[in-house]
Amino acid sequence: MTLFRHTGNLLVSRTDAIEQAELTTGSYLLRHFNAPTLTTTYVTIALAEFIAVTIAALAAIGYHIATNDVPHRVALYVAAATSVGASEIAVSAAFGQFRLIQQPTLHRYLGSGLFSVVVAFMLLAAVLFLGQAPAIYYSPSILTLQMLLCSTAILVFRSIAYARFQTEVSRGSIQGRRIVLIGRKKHFADYLRQLRFSGAGAQIVYCQIPPRNADGQLCTTVETIASALVAQCRSLEADDVVLMSDEAREHELPHITNSFREIPASVYAIPRRNLGFWARAHLAEVAGVLALGLSTPPLSPIALAIKRGFDIVVSVAALVVFSPLMLLVAILIKLDSSGPVLFVQTRHGYNNQPIRVLKFRTMRVARDDRFVQAKRGDPRITRLGRFLRLTGIDELPQLVNILRGDMSIVGPRPHAISHNEMFVPHIKMFSRRHNVKPGLTGWAQVNGYRGETDTIDKMVQRIECDLYYVDNWSLWFDLQIIVLTIFSKKTYANAG
Repeated sequence: MTLFRHTGNLLVSRTDAIEQAELTTGSYLLRHFNAPTLTTTYVTIALAEFIAVTIAALAAIGYHIATNDVPHRVALYVAAATSVGASEIAVSAAFGQFRLIQQPTLHRYLGSGLFSVVVAFMLLAAVLFLGQAPAIYYSPSILTLQMLLCSTAILVFRSIAYARFQTEVSRGSIQGRRIVLIGRKKHFADYLRQLRFSGAGAQIVYCQIPPRNADGQLCTTVETIASALVAQCRSLEADDVVLMSDEAREHELPHITNSFREIPASVYAIPRRNLGFWARAHLAEVAGVLALGLSTPPLSPIALAIKRGFDIVVSVAALVVFSPLMLLVAILIKLDSSGPVLFVQTRHGYNNQPIRVLKFRTMRVARDDRFVQAKRGDPRITRLGRFLRLTGIDELPQLVNILRGDMSIVGPRPHAISHNEMFVPHIKMFSRRHNVKPGLTGWAQVNGYRGETDTIDKMVQRIECDLYYVDNWSLWFDLQIIVLTIFSKKTYANAG
């Protein structure tokens, strides 16, 4: 069954398309022409989300009326619930949140939904205040209950919508943007690999150079090549055209590119060599000079300020809450074995700078200063120390490191300097994990990559998680990791 009826060196077979994709990405996001588009899908999701939020707001009011003998105004409540639903959708659309459903991870999509709910209720509270609505009809308790139920509804709805969207995308039931790749067939795999983690919803088709004309003849001149490619892209109704630069045909690019102005599509050119390198480039101005930006710090100044403020608030609160426990642990350590209460070790911090990390001592005092990583069943670990390491209580003194600014609540765990030096020559981009402050807990730890790293494979798994965190930081992601640190079984899988 052919998907596109057109002559020329064009990928038209569904079977061929899938086989080509399996060689590169493992899955192919092919779309039927009669499938709904992404825009239609977004509108459908927005409408369903509006209904879910509105119903949750009405349910909260219904529960409040049923459990409290208070006067009520049905018209006011219905209008308020509807405005909350409409405001939530408006904020979500304004910030482009519905596109986040294409992302390979769920947390940003959920976190942005909570943000929209909070903004919607801030707007409702402002309207009620300015309209001087009597508190007897709309009390703060009703607003609070509504916001809690709507927040729950948005989390449940978006989780279900995300799972359904990804399933329908994999089945080819949703038609995304049509991207036409133009170049040599052997070069397409490089581009498809770049799309692997960029989300869902794209329909990829490629045309080879040189193409064939409508009569099946191979095009030989730049004019006939450009004409045939434009005709093929027009028949495919391409949204985006990507020209894969080829050194042997670079002289043809200006004419071909100019010809594509005849069709309503975005046209891009990507160098075949060092594709990943140039794909990250962006236009920037340095001291008044236009340049190509190739790399930026993972966190913006605003993100750094938010993360630092969060660290200060949480570390101060945790020190107040856990200070009795920390005092008790200090006494027990002195009673359990001889030596200092705290173990202080120099480790790599932000930008590979050395920091002195504090821990409760869990081992007997060593006779030399050589670094030997602890392992499960290590005879050096004391009886109390085994419990402290299993529960993570031994790390609580690092709250002081966080308050001082050496560490963060969440981030890649700091390693001893000598331990890092063992792996830096063998693991590419190892030190990029230090582009953020080390943390008390991290994405690697909640995924079970905790404890001894005596092989390169174990360390690689940890580094992959650390780099994923560096590239995908958000406050919501930090909160998710904190919750998983407390409740996930994986966190404690390799402790001890």
